[in-house]
Amino acid sequence: MHIYKAPGYDALKDFRHVMGLTSSEVALVVSADSDIRTLDELLARLKAAPGQVDYASGGVGTPSHLGMELFLSATGTRAMHVSYKGASELVHAVLGKQVVFGMPIYPAAYPMIKAGKLRALAVTGAQRNPTAPDVPTLAELGVKGVELTSWGGFSVPAGTPDAVVERLRSAFEQAMKRPEVVAKLEEQGGRVQMQDAATFVRSIEQEMRLTSAMMKKVGLEPI
Repeated sequence: MHIYKAPGYDALKDFRHVMGLTSSEVALVVSADSDIRTLDELLARLKAAPGQVDYASGGVGTPSHLGMELFLSATGTRAMHVSYKGASELVHAVLGKQVVFGMPIYPAAYPMIKAGKLRALAVTGAQRNPTAPDVPTLAELGVKGVELTSWGGFSVPAGTPDAVVERLRSAFEQAMKRPEVVAKLEEQGGRVQMQDAATFVRSIEQEMRLTSAMMKKVGLEPI
């Protein structure tokens, strides 16, 4: 709602937010065959060529963009932003060395991390991700204030009948309790984080406030 001057909808009024489902971190990654092997080496590269080292995002205002700008602000560095369409394109841009680094949501990057094609330098969570226990958090490495999470939830158009909402909510709730579903999400680097409707709405409101605060911190104006 804060990224665009006229988004064309109201995220709170035009939807009925039914439940929160999942959460995950954001990962700071380079290609596995990059000569950058640590966060310190990345920072050294950024400081040696301010504004010239390029990074990919999944689009203006996405966690991979705002998170990166927050990271750059926290480390006193600058880089060149290259916007792609979504996390998948971001990951492939780093894999193909079209850019030097990026910060995709963890589940989008994890298959390539697991396959040894991407090197994770850090994650943005408050704790290390269990699927990659050797990858430190940014906070552990001395970069404070960049604890970002990406979340998923289930929403329907405003005005959807209660009976329909309840049937869908029940189906999602049952599915998210199935061990194979939980295992698959965790295997991909995500986590089940169930929230009722009221809690989910509060999370969305908090995310909007955080987005606005990050935009002001990095000097990003609505487009």
